[in-house]
Amino acid sequence: MRTRQINISVVICSFILGLVLMIQLTAAAEEAETGKDCGPAEKYFPKSQVESIYGKKISYTILIKAGAINPAGTKESANCRIFFDSSGPLSRSDNLATSYVIYNSDSSAISAAAKPDNPNNVQMDKVADINIGDRGTLWVVGAGSPLPTYMMQIHKGPLLLGVLYWDSNNRSKAEDLLRGAVQDSKSSPTPSPNKSVQPSASKIPETKAPVITSITRSGTKSSDFPAGIFSNFTPDGQALYKYYYGYATIRGKNLSGSVLSSDNKGNLAGDPAIEFRKIESYDNGKMLIAQIVVKTFAKEGTTNIIATDYNGQSKYPVTITITGTQYLQRLYKDKPIFFGGDWADKAPNSNITNLIQAINKGLLTINHPSYQKLFIIPYIFEADAWNDFAETRFCGDSASRGFRAAGCASPGDSIIYQQADLSDLDWLSQTILHESAHKLHFYNLGKYFPIPSRPSGFQARIKTLSDPEVAYCLYIPVKILDGRFYWFGDNDSLRKPRCGFIYQYGASGVYRNLKNNDYYEHVATLTQARVFAGDLFNYPEAKNNPAYGKEINLLKEYGFVK
Repeated sequence: MRTRQINISVVICSFILGLVLMIQLTAAAEEAETGKDCGPAEKYFPKSQVESIYGKKISYTILIKAGAINPAGTKESANCRIFFDSSGPLSRSDNLATSYVIYNSDSSAISAAAKPDNPNNVQMDKVADINIGDRGTLWVVGAGSPLPTYMMQIHKGPLLLGVLYWDSNNRSKAEDLLRGAVQDSKSSPTPSPNKSVQPSASKIPETKAPVITSITRSGTKSSDFPAGIFSNFTPDGQALYKYYYGYATIRGKNLSGSVLSSDNKGNLAGDPAIEFRKIESYDNGKMLIAQIVVKTFAKEGTTNIIATDYNGQSKYPVTITITGTQYLQRLYKDKPIFFGGDWADKAPNSNITNLIQAINKGLLTINHPSYQKLFIIPYIFEADAWNDFAETRFCGDSASRGFRAAGCASPGDSIIYQQADLSDLDWLSQTILHESAHKLHFYNLGKYFPIPSRPSGFQARIKTLSDPEVAYCLYIPVKILDGRFYWFGDNDSLRKPRCGFIYQYGASGVYRNLKNNDYYEHVATLTQARVFAGDLFNYPEAKNNPAYGKEINLLKEYGFVK
């Protein structure tokens, strides 16, 4: 840094202490210093803070030495002109000036803030009141001139602070500088006026960064926030979620003026998943209450809430929670699986973990080219939703059938519908395979509409094996009592093989006259039992009847089982 005598001939603006309002002046032999910091003027406007707010490096500064132009009634003053671009014009630039004065009394600072000194009667127009410190005002000087100048000044007790700028778009930056300066003024000591203050020895005051000690949902002790809340069901039963709107209570210190954000970027675009609105400060900056908006794509788990001001930032962890429905949707987002109804409990939990295991177990059984070519889409319903509407809508009326269905499939689409009964999740795994076997059967009949298919020889061959068994079977037709299936003449509903069928349900819709026997359930139950209920093949009927072995070999040949 170097000191010299300079002539300053610029269009500038003044606070009471030294920058004369928008006039052409020559300050011959005015004592000033050029350099890259503002020496004592950095007491309230540190270089690092200015550069942080403006997002660019300072090119050079012109410092009016402290005490050089103190008017009567003041203890201390300094101002600094800051240039980011030494070659560019003031208009449409980010160049600015900062200034402070410490008066002997609060009333003097109040008067100065209310009506700036204007000895040359330059045109000044009040633009707005500024709610920073005790009171503040924004003025425009020379509004009709080619180079209007904006002067924002506030006072805090006996301290008058000001920022001068030329680009009208920089109002928010000026406000940010003054907020930081007001906060610094609370603890910055006033140096003794009889000591020479050299710019090179200037000391940046200790900052007061915000500190968060707790965050809770307002009115609770919980620091959990949901990633959206249930809204409604689609016409086909999928749960829809909407953004969560609530209030958060943030406690700590130095929180006034803080900007709240989070590190939660829930989607691929990196959009903020959490927003804060209507932030209000209480208890001298020890508490903030803010509206919090948690979006449905917010990433679950630990998230840091961040309070930031120009002195620093503080992070505090909270937990973003999701429901079982959201957990399932996220886990299977890249797979063709739909979920109906709503698993409302926070997840993951044991029920959801067990459900996922059952789904994956079922999907593994159809991970075979013969099934994969069918593009099967499981549509899995939460039990209440299944019982309330899904079963009737997709599988028909249970009253007319005489039993409740755990799932169903049709040849017209690639979807298999099934219930997720948390009390018997192994049955869900079996149902995925059972209903998929129906799809493959339709395909071999040439009736599977989602993809082109022609009749294969499968149906003729299964009839060749099954018809002779049925024609002489004394246990057919099966009967339904209270939703259970019984072999004819047998009062025990325990599953057991008879007449080439692996258990009773496989013979439903089958008659000894052989007319209209499509064997849909026979094929599906045989497929299902081969994978999940091998013990049924140990019954003497299955062991001693060669039809069972021939049927299993046929299922293997056409890809129903491996």
